[in-house]
Amino acid sequence: MKCSVILVNAYKMFQICDESLKIMHVNSQFPGSTHDAYIWNQSNISYMMQKLFEHDNNNNFFLLGDSGYPLRPWLITPLKNPEPGTAAERFNRQFTSVRSKIEQCNGVLKNRFRCLLKHRVLHYKPIKAARIVKACVVLHNICIDQRIPEPYRDDDILNADFCVESNIPAYVENAAGNVHLHAGRELRLRIINNHFN
Repeated sequence: MKCSVILVNAYKMFQICDESLKIMHVNSQFPGSTHDAYIWNQSNISYMMQKLFEHDNNNNFFLLGDSGYPLRPWLITPLKNPEPGTAAERFNRQFTSVRSKIEQCNGVLKNRFRCLLKHRVLHYKPIKAARIVKACVVLHNICIDQRIPEPYRDDDILNADFCVESNIPAYVENAAGNVHLHAGRELRLRIINNHFN
């Protein structure tokens, strides 16, 4: 499963999708200026994943997130600037390949429902706009289930629409004594050593 935050008009939409581009979770209640890490930390999915980990820290489950999210044992992020030709660089390359599914999902969703493009504005109050986003996600999932093909795609419009944050606030990632950060680093290193050496 991959998670992502994309900008929808003046609000951010946090979503999680699977490999078939089906959206498993969406939250569109935060303003566009809100940092990805804050949205993640406020989400019930983050809380649930943390509780599952604390219940059994030998977990075999995690989400993939970009560098806008804090590394945790239940949320794996890429390494920053790994040495070329190393296992870490191979991990990042595969990570990027797998995580590209969320970008593909975002593109398909916005192509199907053009009202979600940032240059199209939902002229509604935030609560109603969030309901429209959720309705679009439900319809998107129905289209995936029914294998309804995507309409004509104008990549120039869609590519100009994505808002990707790459810097996580230092206070989130580098908190002294953060046992979850340490456990996340250990898990990521174990994945690299077991699968990319």
